Amino acid sequence: MGLYLNLLLAFWFAKVGSKRVMGGFTSFFWGLFSPLVGIFFVFNSRRLDDQLRNQELIEKYKPHSNTDVKD
Repeated sequence: MGLYLNLLLAFWFAKVGSKRVMGGFTSFFWGLFSPLVGIFFVFNSRRLDDQLRNQELIEKYKPHSNTDVKD
């Protein structure tokens, strides 16, 4: 019975993780082998549809123009 619950939990992790940067495959294995640690990693992984966070990252890592550098 415990094995079935563990597999069910792992598939649930894969479903949740497939919508995150971590991905479903990695989430499945975290849920299968270490559910308590896995739930922490899966839910702390950034969502793929998080537009606000994406915009913050784009602004943070936007290339700067080098107009002050003279040859």
